[in-house]
Amino acid sequence: MSTGPEPTPAQLEGLEVCVQSQLAGRGRNVRLLFQEGGLVLQGQTTTYYAKQLAQHIVLNSSPLPLIRNEIEVVGDARRPPDAGPNQGNAPPG
Repeated sequence: MSTGPEPTPAQLEGLEVCVQSQLAGRGRNVRLLFQEGGLVLQGQTTTYYAKQLAQHIVLNSSPLPLIRNEIEVVGDARRPPDAGPNQGNAPPG
């Protein structure tokens, strides 16, 4: 895997903005760091799918290798873990 020159802060920020916009609200605090000749992806997502999507966006948008995907899947903070699809609604009937 080849490494390239260290990206500028503006280049990293541009890639972070690209990832955030394509995640469409499913990512929080997404950031990229340059380490060991490649990129490290950090932040939080609401689903494992969004974590993988962020990884693929970086892989397809940068010539640098992705060294690690350290994104943490934390679920949707707006919805309690025990909230079912009908919570707060009258039972069907």
